[in-house]
Amino acid sequence: MVKRSVRLDPAIDTKVQELNRPLSEVVHEALLDYLIKLGVLDKEEAALQVKTLEILKDVAAMAVGLVKAGKFSEAITDEVLVQLMQEEKFAAAYAQVVGGDPYKHDNPRKKKLNLKIGAKVREAIDGTVMTNDKGRALTRVVHNRVIQSYTPMSSFNLPA
Repeated sequence: MVKRSVRLDPAIDTKVQELNRPLSEVVHEALLDYLIKLGVLDKEEAALQVKTLEILKDVAAMAVGLVKAGKFSEAITDEVLVQLMQEEKFAAAYAQVVGGDPYKHDNPRKKKLNLKIGAKVREAIDGTVMTNDKGRALTRVVHNRVIQSYTPMSSFNLPA
């Protein structure tokens, strides 16, 4: 993922704020449209990118919802996916993006998506990752799940 700092014309910034969506999502979608028009990205790949954005929106909403409901735990990333995989639409989208069985491991597309999901959960709740005494992020292993492991979180900081 490339991090970029962007200064927007105030009129554009106002329009983006009116959409009530993160700037990163709006820019991502606009860039996808542009790349399709240039012929750099085919429509099938773009559709998977859009589906990935939808998955990440659902992940963020579920994470925030669980926190607001008082259900924060160190395993929030795992819990978000457990909850969402019970929803038929989400499970189908997930399977489409990873190109196969969500519970089958050793899938590079699945690994890439799961990393994005973990990052989105952390971003959505402004989560603090649990670390060991050397400052390295901890990992918890899970079985019979879409993910094989997650990084536990010790706290969150939702805006008031």
